[in-house]
Amino acid sequence: YCVEPERLGYSTQTTRDFCFTVTATAEDPFPGWLDSHNALSLLSDAIRQGIVRVSNADKNKSLQFITLDLSIKAFLIATWNVHRKGMKSGVDVYCTNMGDDLDGIRLTWGNLARYGLDICEEYPSERQMWYPLCVQVRNPILLNILFFFLQVVPAVLGDAVAFATGRKPQFFNLTAKFYKALTGSLREFSGTNYHFSLVNYRNLDEILLPEDRKTFSLDQSKYHGVELLRLNAQGMMKYILHEDLSPEKLKKRKKRHRKFMLAHKAISVAVLALSCYAASSVTSRFLPI
Repeated sequence: YCVEPERLGYSTQTTRDFCFTVTATAEDPFPGWLDSHNALSLLSDAIRQGIVRVSNADKNKSLQFITLDLSIKAFLIATWNVHRKGMKSGVDVYCTNMGDDLDGIRLTWGNLARYGLDICEEYPSERQMWYPLCVQVRNPILLNILFFFLQVVPAVLGDAVAFATGRKPQFFNLTAKFYKALTGSLREFSGTNYHFSLVNYRNLDEILLPEDRKTFSLDQSKYHGVELLRLNAQGMMKYILHEDLSPEKLKKRKKRHRKFMLAHKAISVAVLALSCYAASSVTSRFLPI
């Protein structure tokens, strides 16, 4: 997203616009610090709980992002550079993101699902409702079919159980809201490659004074894309969700996670067997041998 100077309370004549998707810190003040949810943390939390199972993300499209500490450093360096060089007409735009490639791993939506599910295995959610799953499809017909079986049917069953136990049904309403977002803003967000010019942003590292380079360097060659994804997940769990990540608690949650996995596989096999049986019955009825 773009943070406009007016929204920060500054004049457009003295500050710059920044375009980025912000994730947890890479280093400063320490790795993995996160003060609020971002798009990745919201989506990953819903997947960890087993609530979101279907996505219309394009596996080959990239997510443009930057860590929180690098975005703040870029903001400070750009502001300092204005003061150092003096005012000029017009406003420069610094698109702050880490590009398409980090250490050879391009963070596509397909990569995010693959490595994100690995993180779900390592750090199961305290509020897990089902086995984490993330099916990514762009075809609208296939999306609707999968959404019905993987989202609507479980939501109806969940509400039925909630009603029977005296709790307020809410899963179907949440599913309806998710479908609206899935076919609206999320479709464009996860199905488009957003490419911004990074020339101004990368030039900021070159204008640093030698004595400032250690503290404010924007060098990202030492970072690994999957590790930054992991830091964002850990920051979400620790500082936003306040989950207990102690080995003892994680061990218990992993046992429950395994039970969900076995139940998921058993139900999947049963549904597949029933589908094959139904298809065979229909075929034998209308196409007798």
